[in-house]
Amino acid sequence: MRKIVIVFLILAFFTPALYALDGFSIGPYYGYCFPVINDWAEPGSAYGINAKTSLMPFLGVGLYFNSRAYDDVELVYFDGEPFGWTEYIDGGDVTSYGINLYLGKTGGMGLNYYAIGGIGSHKWKRDYKEEDSKVAYSLGLGLEYVLPMNLGIEARGIFEAASAGNKSMWRSAIASVGVNYHFKLGPM
Repeated sequence: MRKIVIVFLILAFFTPALYALDGFSIGPYYGYCFPVINDWAEPGSAYGINAKTSLMPFLGVGLYFNSRAYDDVELVYFDGEPFGWTEYIDGGDVTSYGINLYLGKTGGMGLNYYAIGGIGSHKWKRDYKEEDSKVAYSLGLGLEYVLPMNLGIEARGIFEAASAGNKSMWRSAIASVGVNYHFKLGPM
């Protein structure tokens, strides 16, 4: 019972701060991912979930999770008979999560547009390789149209870079389309 009372008091303490927020949105997205300057993976699919809130006009913050599956790479050695052979290398799966900062209009009805900057954890898993886990940095642009029923249709383009060791970088681009539901916290 004591824990419930503490949680209730914390929520009651922060309620005025919640009224100052423009609300928050959460929703899934699906898209396409492209490795940039990388021969060890082919383009594949991406999906995830975003949550964001507007702290003040033209400034927002949010959390994200995404998962990507890159297609396999086909390597051909000595093309032709009798000595040629083909090898397939697993493109791998990337899982990342982190926090984004939004500069621009992220809440309210109508057209919202913003720049995105983020930092997060980036894990790349491939067959026959050790799992890489690095810090990833991202930049991008987003555009969302919020309908009167608090449903937003969003398009994003993100460029992500993570250290790959040996003074090299893993770079990728993600183009996605998603749907967000906007919850209003303040008085209606």
